[in-house]
Amino acid sequence: MTRDPGLASWLQLSLTPGLGAAAIRGMLRQFGLPQAVLERRRSELTAHAAAAVIEALDSQSVRDAVARALDWAAAQGTTW
Repeated sequence: MTRDPGLASWLQLSLTPGLGAAAIRGMLRQFGLPQAVLERRRSELTAHAAAAVIEALDSQSVRDAVARALDWAAAQGTTW
């Protein structure tokens, strides 16, 4: 199974604790798609959320949550 990096990026933003919808919308408005947001320097993202929340984007717990969500979707036969 090939994992969709676009879906993984959406999940990474959505599953980051403390990163709310308003902050995500602001980042998407400024930088574009989730992949583009995640490619930005973390200092550029702190205008939208606290530095600790932005640092959590790359945490092992978020990466694990993304992997679990993608594994679950694959087990359900979801295609993307």
